[in-house]
Amino acid sequence: MTRQKPFLGDAVLHGEKLSNGVLPQPGATVPYWRSQLHWLDEHRSSDNLPTDCDIVVIGAGLSGVSFVYHLLQMYEKGCAPSIVLLEARQVCSGATGRNGGHVKVRSTGVQLNKRRHGVATAEDIARFVTAQIDALKNVIEKEEIECEFELRRSFDVFLDEKEASAARKDFQNSVRAKERWTRDIAPVPEQYIEQITSVRGAKFALSMPACSFWPYKLVTGLLEKCIGSINLQTNTVVTRVVGGTKYSDVHTSRGTIRATRVVFASNAYTGGIAPTYTGRIVPYKGSNSHIVSQIGAIAPQLTQTYNIAFKTGFTDYLNPRPDGSIVVGGAESAFRTLPTRESWYDNWDDASLLPGIQEYYEGYMQRTFRGWTATDGKLWTGIMGQTSDGLPHVGRVVGRNNQFIMAGFNGGGMTMIYLTARGLARIVKDDVVFSDTGIPLCFETSAERLAQMPMTASTNGCA
Repeated sequence: MTRQKPFLGDAVLHGEKLSNGVLPQPGATVPYWRSQLHWLDEHRSSDNLPTDCDIVVIGAGLSGVSFVYHLLQMYEKGCAPSIVLLEARQVCSGATGRNGGHVKVRSTGVQLNKRRHGVATAEDIARFVTAQIDALKNVIEKEEIECEFELRRSFDVFLDEKEASAARKDFQNSVRAKERWTRDIAPVPEQYIEQITSVRGAKFALSMPACSFWPYKLVTGLLEKCIGSINLQTNTVVTRVVGGTKYSDVHTSRGTIRATRVVFASNAYTGGIAPTYTGRIVPYKGSNSHIVSQIGAIAPQLTQTYNIAFKTGFTDYLNPRPDGSIVVGGAESAFRTLPTRESWYDNWDDASLLPGIQEYYEGYMQRTFRGWTATDGKLWTGIMGQTSDGLPHVGRVVGRNNQFIMAGFNGGGMTMIYLTARGLARIVKDDVVFSDTGIPLCFETSAERLAQMPMTASTNGCA
């Protein structure tokens, strides 16, 4: 019933080994999305941790909260199983509270998936991403959640002539092949490309549907609809999960819960508490910023979201806010070009900034967009979960019939989590086969996929 101080160090008091160390860290940088905290942010439904329940869900970000929401929707009021939702820090304090806040089909993501997994699979993923937009709009309207939701257009912009030429050719070939994902996407007329996109030096751009919103407000809005039917425990670190044939013991910094079923909605941190995925879902660190114009400075109102591919080969994303400020993320050229990758790869420290990003974001809008003058900004970092095939792991944990997973979204979780959670809820409740969930088949976790995965991961996302 009260707001609690973090218990991140209390695992020692219970004699718990802190897994392999891949756990949410204290003192995280504060993202813009967490600037207006909800009353559930550090909520505990009971002073003491329950000793047992039907279902434990680990992680109170978009994955965990969406799963709980969908599961409760499948039961008559008062008939749902007992659910405990555990969060190591505060509600939505992980990747969801630190991301870009928009959903779209990225043209480069589709082309990458075609090369990796074939046209049919790439089309299926694109269909699934597009479906998220309608699904999110519907639930936000149904539950009357105030989260600055907007249906809008988005640009994929290419600044390097060689990359622009390749993107143009790839898209033209996809149109000729009548690939479905191209139906709502169109090239920007190149003679007016800078005027239309406002991006300096743009060589090629595609326009596509998108939605944007305030992720923290969406998650807390959904959670508020569920809180009367679940037990939420924030500032409660899961240190390990010991599985049995009929139940699992979930060890935390405040004691142990025995659960009939466990759902890992812990994304980048999953490998720290689910050994099957150690080294196969690898945490990696990204950066983000919130940029505002200085008082009296000129700042054109941007109405689309963006993915901008720079000459360096790296891509930034932008989400203009209704008040005229901008959320800008990426800055990978500032730190991924360093001699070693220790600062970002296999790194789960979101309490510190990445090297070079302060300088990168200084003057960013003036350099990149027409018409901008002086700006100020706020910086933060976030931890994403990476897999070597660029696809998330969803379904039953391999070798554990009473454990389930949705994790490893490769930085693209916003584009697929909500409907993935609905499909996983159907598996947990009704034991449906994966092919009946509506989730792309390539997302299903399996022994075969794990066997093909090295104990390291690539840096390319699927969204």
